[in-house]
Amino acid sequence: MKRMQGETDSFGAEYLCLCQHCIDNIRSRDSKMRIVEKYCEWHRGMGLDVRPHRDFEEGSAGPLYSVCAACRRQESERVAEELTEDRRGWDDWPD
Repeated sequence: MKRMQGETDSFGAEYLCLCQHCIDNIRSRDSKMRIVEKYCEWHRGMGLDVRPHRDFEEGSAGPLYSVCAACRRQESERVAEELTEDRRGWDDWPD
Protein backbone atom coordinates (compact mmCIF):
# COMPACT_ATOMS: atom_id res chain seq x y z
CA MET A 1 0.00 0.00 0.00
CA LYS A 2 1.19 3.52 -0.81
CA ARG A 3 -0.01 7.02 -0.07
CA MET A 4 -0.92 9.31 -2.94
CA GLN A 5 -1.61 13.00 -2.49
CA GLY A 6 -5.10 13.96 -3.54
CA GLU A 7 -6.76 17.34 -3.19
CA THR A 8 -4.73 20.20 -1.73
CA ASP A 9 -6.28 23.40 -0.44
CA SER A 10 -5.72 26.07 2.20
CA PHE A 11 -6.50 23.55 4.95
CA GLY A 12 -3.75 21.15 3.84
CA ALA A 13 -3.46 18.06 1.69
CA GLU A 14 -5.65 14.99 1.42
CA TYR A 15 -3.79 11.69 1.23
CA LEU A 16 -5.22 8.49 -0.18
CA CYS A 17 -3.95 5.07 0.94
CA LEU A 18 -4.05 2.90 -2.19
CA CYS A 19 -2.77 -0.44 -3.37
CA GLN A 20 -0.32 -0.54 -6.28
CA HIS A 21 -3.07 -1.77 -8.66
CA CYS A 22 -5.23 1.31 -7.92
CA ILE A 23 -2.26 3.68 -8.27
CA ASP A 24 -1.41 2.14 -11.64
CA ASN A 25 -5.05 2.59 -12.78
CA ILE A 26 -5.07 6.25 -11.73
CA ARG A 27 -1.77 6.96 -13.49
CA SER A 28 -2.94 5.15 -16.62
CA ARG A 29 -6.16 7.19 -16.68
CA ASP A 30 -4.23 10.44 -16.18
CA SER A 31 -1.78 9.66 -18.99
CA LYS A 32 -4.68 8.92 -21.36
CA MET A 33 -6.33 12.24 -20.46
CA ARG A 34 -3.14 14.11 -21.35
CA ILE A 35 -3.20 13.03 -24.99
CA VAL A 36 -6.83 14.11 -25.57
CA GLU A 37 -7.17 17.58 -27.07
CA LYS A 38 -9.56 19.90 -25.29
CA TYR A 39 -10.36 23.60 -25.44
CA CYS A 40 -7.94 25.87 -23.54
CA GLU A 41 -9.57 29.07 -22.27
CA TRP A 42 -6.26 30.93 -22.03
CA HIS A 43 -5.09 30.70 -25.63
CA ARG A 44 -8.62 30.08 -26.97
CA GLY A 45 -7.74 26.96 -28.89
CA MET A 46 -7.28 23.23 -28.59
CA GLY A 47 -4.51 21.96 -26.31
CA LEU A 48 -3.21 18.88 -24.55
CA ASP A 49 -3.48 18.01 -20.85
CA VAL A 50 -6.23 20.58 -20.20
CA ARG A 51 -6.93 20.86 -16.47
CA PRO A 52 -8.73 23.22 -14.11
CA HIS A 53 -6.33 26.02 -13.19
CA ARG A 54 -6.66 29.23 -11.22
CA ASP A 55 -4.83 32.42 -12.18
CA PHE A 56 -2.86 33.25 -9.02
CA GLU A 57 -3.10 36.96 -9.78
CA GLU A 58 -6.89 36.73 -9.37
CA GLY A 59 -6.56 35.19 -5.91
CA SER A 60 -7.80 31.96 -4.41
CA ALA A 61 -11.44 32.99 -4.94
CA GLY A 62 -10.89 33.61 -8.65
CA PRO A 63 -12.51 31.44 -11.30
CA LEU A 64 -11.16 28.10 -12.42
CA TYR A 65 -10.13 28.05 -16.07
CA SER A 66 -9.58 25.07 -18.35
CA VAL A 67 -5.89 25.53 -19.21
CA CYS A 68 -3.56 23.39 -21.32
CA ALA A 69 -0.11 22.23 -20.20
CA ALA A 70 1.67 24.65 -22.56
CA CYS A 71 -0.10 27.69 -21.08
CA ARG A 72 0.53 26.52 -17.51
CA ARG A 73 4.21 26.02 -18.37
CA GLN A 74 4.43 29.52 -19.92
CA GLU A 75 2.87 31.00 -16.79
CA SER A 76 5.41 29.20 -14.57
CA GLU A 77 8.31 30.35 -16.74
CA ARG A 78 7.04 33.95 -16.68
CA VAL A 79 6.70 33.92 -12.90
CA ALA A 80 10.17 32.40 -12.47
CA GLU A 81 11.63 35.09 -14.76
CA GLU A 82 9.87 37.86 -12.81
CA LEU A 83 11.19 36.47 -9.52
CA THR A 84 14.71 36.33 -10.94
CA GLU A 85 14.44 39.94 -12.09
CA ASP A 86 13.19 41.00 -8.65
CA ARG A 87 16.24 39.38 -6.98
CA ARG A 88 18.75 41.19 -9.17
CA GLY A 89 20.50 43.88 -7.22
CA TRP A 90 19.82 42.29 -3.82
CA ASP A 91 23.40 41.02 -3.66
CA ASP A 92 24.61 44.63 -3.73
CA TRP A 93 22.72 45.55 -0.54
CA PRO A 94 24.88 46.09 2.54
CA ASP A 95 24.59 43.51 5.33
